[in-house]
Amino acid sequence: MSFLALDPKRPYQELDLGDASAELREAAEACFEVARRAGRPRKETFQPVDDSTVEVAILERHLAGNVDVFGLASDAELSNAIGFNSRHVAASIRDGEMRRVRRSFDDVLRREVARAFAPARAPLLFWAADYWYPAGAYMGWHTNNRFPGWRIYVTHASEPGRSFFRYRDPLSGEVRTSLDARWMLRFFLVDPKRPLWHAIYDDAERFSFGYMAHPRALDAAVLPRRPETPPLARDLRRRGAIQLRLHGAPALADGAPETPCPRRPRARLLTRSI
Repeated sequence: MSFLALDPKRPYQELDLGDASAELREAAEACFEVARRAGRPRKETFQPVDDSTVEVAILERHLAGNVDVFGLASDAELSNAIGFNSRHVAASIRDGEMRRVRRSFDDVLRREVARAFAPARAPLLFWAADYWYPAGAYMGWHTNNRFPGWRIYVTHASEPGRSFFRYRDPLSGEVRTSLDARWMLRFFLVDPKRPLWHAIYDDAERFSFGYMAHPRALDAAVLPRRPETPPLARDLRRRGAIQLRLHGAPALADGAPETPCPRRPRARLLTRSI
């Protein structure tokens, strides 16, 4: 069996999930229902387009002009898809019910993703994006280079073969079009040094669930280590803390109370891991 892997030599990988599990389908249907309800006002003014919005000639102009298109966060005209709960995209719809059903979907998907990787090699997943693509929706050519790292997108196509993910292989430079199956998992590396340009088009109905993916073994190469405190300073700080607890702040020669050294707050992950 061929597994997905966090391997820069394989910057784009995909997996047809077949019909997916009954549990995943049930969790996804709840998301679809809420997305259609929350996105109904936007759908009423939706303007469909054809697939000329993602033709290769547009990419060639970007490359010739040495232009980088980062994504919807910096280019609001890049897509007419309906997005949800993205703090980086001004037009994204904020909806609490969508957050709730998405969390249930995430719990199921985590197990599905784990099976696609070798044992103990499944990455940590962090929420990135939700998109509803009605018929005639698109996402223009972009790189996501402002947010480098691994991405996982799980998509559902109402009519397989009528929507696609088009990308430029950063190793060969070849442009490829990957038609959507009913359920697809796509896994790719966003690297500003080797951009993976990509675009999306849908001619039926498509839902997309996006994640940032990080290795489970977080080390100094992923997160910076806290500088080591010199032994003398550490000892003085420890003894000072004991004195403050037992006797209060000791007085200095001029009668001014000593100010204890504040502790450095612990770093916290601001994005919920699933």
